[in-house]
Amino acid sequence: MKLKSTSLFSVIIPTTGKRRILFERCLRSVGKQKKHVGEVLIVVDNDRSYFESVKKETESIAKAFPEWQFLVIHSGLNLSCGVSFARNFGASTAKGEYLCFLDDDDAWKPNYLERVFENLEFDVALSAFEKHTPDCILPEKTPPEVLEEKNFYVANPGLRGSNLVIRKEIYFKIGGFDEELPAFNDMDFGIRLCSLDGLRYKQIKDRLVEFHRHEGSRLSSPGCRENVEGMIFFLVKHSFRMGYLNEASFRERAIDLWGIDPWDIQNIRRRVQLVQEKNTLVRDFGNILHALETRLSQPTEAGIRDQDMFQMMIDKLCNLYEGSESRLPALRLLIATTITNSDTSLKNLVLSLKEELDASKWNLKYIEAEPINVLVVDNSNSSKVRERNRAFIENWSDTRIKIKQIEGPEKQQSIVGSRRYLCRMVKEHGWNASQISPVWLMDDDMQFTALVFGERCWTRKRHGSILHRLESILGRTDAKAIVCGNTYCPPVLPLVTIVRQINDIIAQFFNSDKGLPTWSQTMSFLASNPDSYYDLSREKIPEKVVPIESRWWNGGEPMDQINDILLYEILERIFSGLPVTRPLFVRNMYSPETAWWEGIDIIVSGGNTIILDEELLDEKLYWVIDYKGSLSRRGDTCWAINAIKKGWSVRGYNIPLYHQRESRCIQDTSLKEFFTHGIELDVLGVGLYESLLNGDSNPDGTPSQENLLQKIKNREELMNTHILLLKKTIGKLLSMLPEREYPRSIHTIKKSMADMPDIINLDLESISLSIPGENI
Repeated sequence: MKLKSTSLFSVIIPTTGKRRILFERCLRSVGKQKKHVGEVLIVVDNDRSYFESVKKETESIAKAFPEWQFLVIHSGLNLSCGVSFARNFGASTAKGEYLCFLDDDDAWKPNYLERVFENLEFDVALSAFEKHTPDCILPEKTPPEVLEEKNFYVANPGLRGSNLVIRKEIYFKIGGFDEELPAFNDMDFGIRLCSLDGLRYKQIKDRLVEFHRHEGSRLSSPGCRENVEGMIFFLVKHSFRMGYLNEASFRERAIDLWGIDPWDIQNIRRRVQLVQEKNTLVRDFGNILHALETRLSQPTEAGIRDQDMFQMMIDKLCNLYEGSESRLPALRLLIATTITNSDTSLKNLVLSLKEELDASKWNLKYIEAEPINVLVVDNSNSSKVRERNRAFIENWSDTRIKIKQIEGPEKQQSIVGSRRYLCRMVKEHGWNASQISPVWLMDDDMQFTALVFGERCWTRKRHGSILHRLESILGRTDAKAIVCGNTYCPPVLPLVTIVRQINDIIAQFFNSDKGLPTWSQTMSFLASNPDSYYDLSREKIPEKVVPIESRWWNGGEPMDQINDILLYEILERIFSGLPVTRPLFVRNMYSPETAWWEGIDIIVSGGNTIILDEELLDEKLYWVIDYKGSLSRRGDTCWAINAIKKGWSVRGYNIPLYHQRESRCIQDTSLKEFFTHGIELDVLGVGLYESLLNGDSNPDGTPSQENLLQKIKNREELMNTHILLLKKTIGKLLSMLPEREYPRSIHTIKKSMADMPDIINLDLESISLSIPGENI
């Protein structure tokens, strides 16, 4: 039995009057509904000259459906104001309790309204779609079982203008469709709809709505102009809710579907203009900064070409942010570092921090009253080094950076020993680490810059705004500690990296059939397959050549040919652990691309770590092995594992610093010492943290002796395999060098081979676990 009343619902059909055949199909699909009849409002959103033709056509179709009330109304303006305006105008005229929307190029199945109004215990109902193309009919979106705001951030989960039925009072309660959005208005509508408490939602899984793909223009069509403006307005309105990862996914989808990048420089400029007009720059700053820094770090030819442009835009954005009246005071920041035998590293660190402040204007309004504190513990065994560093600190005059030096322990400490001592000193000086007063534990050879891909080679430059990146990430993470990573140099000398770099040299200069990749191909390969920070035994990546495009580490010219002087320079760098063909570099995470990463759970820590809870400054978390009076490496990783086991979240975000392992007065170790004692301590450290991760533990959480020794033995065997591989690779290079042409290089190679042990053979009886304050 059909209802004659128009009080239950009103059907609202926006049209421009330009799609007559599609419009006729749309109206007939309404008239053919099996059970319910009611009011149909056709809203003409175009020049008034279209009104009469739409009215005439509607009257012709309406004759076939006399029980329906068809009413053609004009939007009142002699220009097209968009589908949102037309829907809202129709809703304001509608008499029905429910509003049923239908686009003029779509259609309903005959039992659509029957299924929707089976009962009236709902505020909003969504039905599934099917897609009609000239060739076939395909299943389309099925609305979600539960309406959640987060489902509308990246893509539309199934709310469109042709499958939406909503109670009129709810429609006006959330403000209808946003007329400022020429596209993405349905996703915006869904976000606002989900903000209502107690909303009764009805999901209809039957495919009762026909989405018709046609040759004419749709808002979802690739290249549609309204799509670009709609994206920008949508991000201006909702990016602060979405977060930077959801926005990165939104961008990826926009590129894939429509070939539109909302992070193009023109679109970002437009977005900045809009947030300034709406006075939401401070609120939206983090997401816009992330967008720009991701574009800055993309290792593509276009990205490299536009690096300076994106950096200028970042600096402009930061200056606008710092000048905003609503900008709140920034972090109370402490940088804590230990100096070991270097009279230049502290100076380089502090000067790079000063340059970062000069360029980014970070905390401009408040930094005089609340400067960045730098706490320096002297771990040097050289009076000359100590005096030079003390003189630098005494002569420092920039009040934005306050430096305080503390004398180190009487005896010079190992790497982990100095980190334990540094944590103790931070706590003793009353610094309470928190979300708003982080403690940045930083190796003294870190700097506020980065190594990135250049046009022909690697290049060192600013990378966005590190301090603003830090502040933005801390404002949206629940982590108790952040591991940040670094660029340029690995923290330890990875043997497989040496093997790969020597093979790069052989392939480039000593193979007749070179077949070398272009610089663009090199960028693409390393961006997708980056060499590990540490030992590469677990990271299986394709073995490809990475050529030296130039001596980027000293500004030398491109290297088309090799000679003894150049090869000697290269080998000296490689054997001292410095990169030549494969440096560490800033890279994006993929799917979606994000320069800041995604807050991944992480255990491999290092000398660029931010503490947000003073409990994580406990030196007892730094477990290592005492081996004949020396402490093993990888104490930072054991710290992270122990912290996670105690329930604290340790996450990785990309806040990169440049790891400058040069200009040391006294090298940490000689090559011979590294190839024996250094490798032993690394094997022990890796064995310890692997036993903490995998294996039996004692009641107090310490690894069982059997498990610990087994992990160390496994690592020892693997390292011995690497030593044999390295010797074989070095021997291969040596066999290719004419003695008269390469005397210095040959001497360096022979010396390195003599320094290398045949095998590592640890005395397992001399191993004991070292935990501060405990004897184990």
